[in-house]
Amino acid sequence: MNTHAAGTYAGTGPHPVRKAEHLRVVDERRDREIEITCRYPTEAGSHKLLVWCHGLGGSRHRSVELTRLWASHGFVVIQPTFLDSIEHVARDYPDLGLKRHHIDNNEWVSVPEIFEFMIGRLLQPPWWLARVADVKAVLDQAPTLLDEVAEFAGTVDGERVGVGGHSFGAYTSQLVSGVTINLPGEGPTSLRDDRVGAVVIASGQGRNQQGLRDGSWDTMACPMLNITGSKDMGATTDDPNWKREPFLFAPPGDKYEAWMEGADHGLGGISGNISNFVENADQRRIVEQTTLAFWRAYIAGDADAMAWLNSDSPSEFGAPILSFERR
Repeated sequence: MNTHAAGTYAGTGPHPVRKAEHLRVVDERRDREIEITCRYPTEAGSHKLLVWCHGLGGSRHRSVELTRLWASHGFVVIQPTFLDSIEHVARDYPDLGLKRHHIDNNEWVSVPEIFEFMIGRLLQPPWWLARVADVKAVLDQAPTLLDEVAEFAGTVDGERVGVGGHSFGAYTSQLVSGVTINLPGEGPTSLRDDRVGAVVIASGQGRNQQGLRDGSWDTMACPMLNITGSKDMGATTDDPNWKREPFLFAPPGDKYEAWMEGADHGLGGISGNISNFVENADQRRIVEQTTLAFWRAYIAGDADAMAWLNSDSPSEFGAPILSFERR
């Protein structure tokens, strides 16, 4: 096995990590206050920026191990809570009867009325656009977001940013990468943000949902890592190959896919303990380390990470459950 697989990409990095839990980004134009959690290395210097987007109903409190790992390798990692978070839904729609234990245990997914309500948000364009607007507001303010955090002695480099997400968050990362969608009444639309230098799509979406269609990925303008598995089904289809379409249809060049045998929509539990999905430490490890190598290669400009991504090592690293492809 390649030494990078056994060492550099196999565990916690050298940087002590701190967390800023109660940060806010204010978008005055929309009268919107975005709650932020940020994990960051404590050392001085210029640090590359990653934004991680939670799935439908999630929050900035998800994906703790994943984001902590990236921060320990020198990245500043920002996690916004979007308006479709179950925390917002419980507060804004009290008639749904969501209680605290429903939120903490993610039990809403098994309550038909609540599940139908949430899926409705997933499929409505205003909620797609709200997420993109939140990401853009975060990127606008990210370079100064940690200025008042005493333990942070560094700076945030917002020029070439990595954006990724799981599920609905993967859709968000697709949109800011330049993927074209059909918006009702507007036709083909790109929401590309030029600051986005690379994206991770973890259990994302294919054609014929949320405005995606043939040709949508022709306009993807940056490197991409797609992550899915043999039991990863979509909200409107039970074909796991549907989740591969971002990788298969994007223009060749700097496109990667990690496909895990047996992985369902939770991808081993990268977002935390969510009912209905199987936790698997091997799958989580694969997601953690392939994303770390990808961010280091395309956001931090690490030549060794780039060589590892384009060698046989990624597949060896996840044997026997990982198929790692490049286009």
